Amino acid sequence: MTIYTKLDLSLNAVALNATDHAIVRVEHPLLAAPLFVTAHFAPKEMNWKAAKKWAEKLDLGGLAWRLPTVEEAFFIPDRSKYPAFDPSVFVGAAERYPWIWTSTLDAEDPSGCAWSVNLYDGGSDRSGQGFRGRVLAVRAGQ
Repeated sequence: MTIYTKLDLSLNAVALNATDHAIVRVEHPLLAAPLFVTAHFAPKEMNWKAAKKWAEKLDLGGLAWRLPTVEEAFFIPDRSKYPAFDPSVFVGAAERYPWIWTSTLDAEDPSGCAWSVNLYDGGSDRSGQGFRGRVLAVRAGQ
């Protein structure tokens, strides 16, 4: 079971019904430490290179950010529920099936494909790096 905690920019917990949270702490029994994820998606869909650059340039709470690895991104959706995506926790994805980019390149075609994760059902797939996907960032150093 995944546990979400909404946080402000100082990493203090806020009420579950808060709509102005900036960060989400994701906890799961298989994670050695919590995963800190941006609560808001990037303002638009973008290709993989632009997504990576956006995440690395993000200035949120004085923390360094990056794209999640595919393994980290697997813990963002709560697979104990269907749908696994809760739009009150992660804000800004209007579409029903938000695919997010990960930093993990595809082993078969690392110059052309990278892995993405579908937050609605927790599935994953390799995608062409030119594909336009959604972006959530995780705190660097995790």
